[in-house]
Amino acid sequence: MVSLARIVTVDPSGEISRIVRAAFDLTERSVIQIDIPDSQDALEEIRTFAPQVVICALEVDETMRGIELAMLIRQMQADTQVIVIASADDADELDQAITPESSFVYLRRPLEAPVFIRALFAALDGEDARQTMSMPAIRPPKPADLGPIPKMDLTAARQVLEKLSTDLSAPAMVLADRQGEILLEIGVADFHIPDLIQALLPATTTNVEVGSLIGGSKPATIQFFDGENYDVFVLSVGLHFFLCLIYDGAQGNRYFGSVTRFGRRGVEDLIAPLGASAFIFERPTVVPEERRRRRRAATAAPDEEKIQPVAVKAEEWAEPDPTPIRVTTTTAVEIPRMEPIPDLDIDLIAGEAAEIPADIDDLFDPDKLAEIANEARTGRGPLTYDEARELGILP
Repeated sequence: MVSLARIVTVDPSGEISRIVRAAFDLTERSVIQIDIPDSQDALEEIRTFAPQVVICALEVDETMRGIELAMLIRQMQADTQVIVIASADDADELDQAITPESSFVYLRRPLEAPVFIRALFAALDGEDARQTMSMPAIRPPKPADLGPIPKMDLTAARQVLEKLSTDLSAPAMVLADRQGEILLEIGVADFHIPDLIQALLPATTTNVEVGSLIGGSKPATIQFFDGENYDVFVLSVGLHFFLCLIYDGAQGNRYFGSVTRFGRRGVEDLIAPLGASAFIFERPTVVPEERRRRRRAATAAPDEEKIQPVAVKAEEWAEPDPTPIRVTTTTAVEIPRMEPIPDLDIDLIAGEAAEIPADIDDLFDPDKLAEIANEARTGRGPLTYDEARELGILP
């Protein structure tokens, strides 16, 4: 994750703090801004965290002025750039004394917005903010975000460029991608090639936009820049790369036919290994704020079990039973609880004690029981099996 740039403002009135915040709100750039009203606290902050930029007022406090603070900061942190801003009420004796060789940038309010933003952003990007005072106010646009760049086989591409250099007799050839990275360089040119590549970057976006207007899924362009010192041909290689052919300023216009014929053939040889990816790009998706809020709310809500509805066909229901259902109601009967009778005397219930016969034991003696049976059956013979069972003699 890229760390955010750190900016310190030193102004007891707070006006510079509001100006800086407005600049970043306008350009939608994210930074860490620390606002400090006095010089001593500002020096402690700068000594501890070494911010990229310090913006201070000309009149800070009674201890130190903005010019002295800027010089002290540059001695303490050489990589920290300082912008001193004088108010409209401050004396103007320093306006002529501050030179481009000074170690800080000096501006006076009311500020020219392009000049201030140019110096501020140059300091944030690691450039020398003092050099921007003599530069034009308009900064080159950043290349459009068209998604990832497909990977090119540089070994095969070099072979194509070497053959193309022979066919076209070009002193220098450069292959670069739409982000400004130089991939291959054949030959030698007498000027700074990276500056040329950066100046040609908007052409890649133009190729995409114009291609969508004129029709076709595979737009191809050839551009010619005619100069006194150099002539430059620029050929698009798909939507993500471009090829520069650099000639002497007096000879480039003689190669129109060769560049059109052999140059396009070389471009086709460079595109062939890339396939369809050479013409595929992705636009960044911008999600409206309302949709982003709903998406965050849906993410924060706990997951709930989703119950899928079940469709039941009419014919799947069983026919009701036509027989009426009888309902029987049963009433519980409470059984009274019987309590035991203490000191129960059976003789009192029977009236008087019953006498037990003396021959009662004969009922439990099999021999005696047989004699009783024989006496009872005199004249009828012995007991049969069925009669014995009826009398309980046999089980």
